[in-house]
Parts: sequence; structure tokens; C-alpha cells
Amino acid sequence: VDALLEADRDSATVYMIVPASDSSNELIAQPRRVRVTGVSGDRAKIEGLAPDTRLVTRGAAYVTPGARVRIVTTDTLAAALNERAAKRATVLP
Repeated sequence: VDALLEADRDSATVYMIVPASDSSNELIAQPRRVRVTGVSGDRAKIEGLAPDTRLVTRGAAYVTPGARVRIVTTDTLAAALNERAAKRATVLP
């Protein structure tokens, strides 16, 4: 449900994650209007996307069309947090 923006009774906008057109190996957010066919708890059933389409979920409300995005999994998030903590750590003599 976090991915759904500008929702009305039976449709919403989502941001798909697609390769940038400039061959830079970067990923960008591209808006797409979808049909919402059901909502249960924090999950929504939608139509209008291929089954393997990746969507922006966390922070979707702050994304703009064409914005660069990166895919963060639980593992990559944990690694980034550990790296950040290591940089902040002070080594005492």
C-alpha cells in the first residue's frame, strides 16, 4: 500500500523502477497509473503491470518522475548501516 499514490476509488499511481535511457546503468522512477482491485491490510492487488515489475515502496511519496533510485534489500540496508556505524566509531588508544 506504501507504493500507491494519488489513489482514488479504483486506481492509483505507482513508481516503477526502470533502467535510465542514457545507458548509465542507473535506475530511475517512472510513474504508471494502475487499477486497484483490492486492499487487505498493508497489501494491495493491482492490475496494469507485468508480474516482475519492481516498484518504489518506501518513500514513494517523495519520488519525482525520472528521479534516480536504488534497490535496497534487507541485506544491503544492514550492510550500509554497519558501514555507517563503523565510520562513526572512534578508536581509543
